[in-house]
Formats: sequence, structure tokens, C-alpha cells
Amino acid sequence: MKIINVTPHTIVINGNSFAPCGKVARVDQNNILINTIDGIDIFKTTYGNTVDLPDQSDDTIYIVSALVRSACPDRKDIFSPADFIRDSAGNITGCKGLISN
Repeated sequence: MKIINVTPHTIVINGNSFAPCGKVARVDQNNILINTIDGIDIFKTTYGNTVDLPDQSDDTIYIVSALVRSACPDRKDIFSPADFIRDSAGNITGCKGLISN
């Protein structure tokens, strides 16, 4: 099974590193102005189609963001990081596994 990281970050899972593949799967987003409070614009975000997400392949899984995974509930080949591991400063240094749809 091939594992392709379609995020902009190196993903470390139990000590195994997966470098970004060069493309970043994203979800189109549109911010719509809904109000202004004390001079501060308030927006509502709507989400659209995924961008740069490779087509499904039987022998490949793709690591994507949780937002991309959530936008594609029927895709069984996309996963996002689960159970983050943090250093003493709170920075993410890896994860314990992946979440599937």
C-alpha cells in the first residue's frame, strides 16, 4: 500500500515520516460578510469543492487535513492525523495514527 501525504507538513506517525508530496489538497472556502460589530467585520465561511485531491486508487491511501476528509465522506482512501503527540512547549511533533471516514 502506498501512503501519500497531500498536506503541506511532514507527518510523523509512530516514528515513520511521510514528507509532503508537493501538492496540497484543500477545500475551497468563501467568506461572506454577515455583520459588523464595533468596526470589526464578521464573516461566515462556506465550503465548496476539494482542490488538488488525487483520484481514488485501490493501492494508495492519502493523508489529508481533517477538513478535506470531512468534505469527502464517501472516500475510503483518505485519512487525517489522529491523537497528536506534543513536545513540552505544546508543539505537535507527530501523531499516533490516522482517522478514516
